[in-house]
Amino acid sequence: MQTQKILRLIFGSEETSESDGRSRGPRLWAKPRLAVLRSRQAACPQVTSNWDGVSQPPPNPIVITVDYGSGCFKDEEGDFFKGSVSIRIYDPEGASRIVISYNNFSDGRKTISGSVTAILVFNPEGDLVSFRYSGDIRYTNTTGCSLRVVEQGKITYTEPAAPAAKTKFTVTGKGVIFGSFKVSYQMRDLLWDLASDCNYPVGGELRITSVRITSGGRTEKWTFSSDCGRATVAVDGGKPQVVT
Repeated sequence: MQTQKILRLIFGSEETSESDGRSRGPRLWAKPRLAVLRSRQAACPQVTSNWDGVSQPPPNPIVITVDYGSGCFKDEEGDFFKGSVSIRIYDPEGASRIVISYNNFSDGRKTISGSVTAILVFNPEGDLVSFRYSGDIRYTNTTGCSLRVVEQGKITYTEPAAPAAKTKFTVTGKGVIFGSFKVSYQMRDLLWDLASDCNYPVGGELRITSVRITSGGRTEKWTFSSDCGRATVAVDGGKPQVVT
């Protein structure tokens, strides 16, 4: 059933979680997930949905709202959450479109506002093959400094039907970060293998252009290899240098 697979993608599942509950695959949102929904106060957060999870067919769209109101604590880490997140799942039984909206959602360290949209693509066997995404999100820390991130791209799973399906994927896309400076970036076939315990891509290219008012611009082209943490970088079109 596609609807259940979509909900597992958003909230996480046993198949794609480490023993400590951390996500192993890409997520369309960072928080809140199911673990975050359990708080010390029974009434916080208030979770509402227009679908009971059983009746068929599900509504179109399915609407889920997680509202922390003025705030409550998360059990596992003691984080204090405020604001709300809403999820809309369009055409839940087909090639779904998901819109996730953050309304001044805060974890005590940063506040998030904006939205992310993803269009999911399944193969005939019902396995998630890829999804296109676009987002416009603003992050503001406790001192009032903020960054706006505008990004669009495509995530493609390299082995969608394999047991480790959601741990190996490529990312192609582009984005811009606005703050006290401007950074634009392009990703081409960045390969991630989360099952390898490597914190860096293991293939593909990343081009970064930063512009500061006082110091001008700088362009870096990073090329990643299968050797974790080893890459080549060329600055402003110069000779590539190996970085480890």
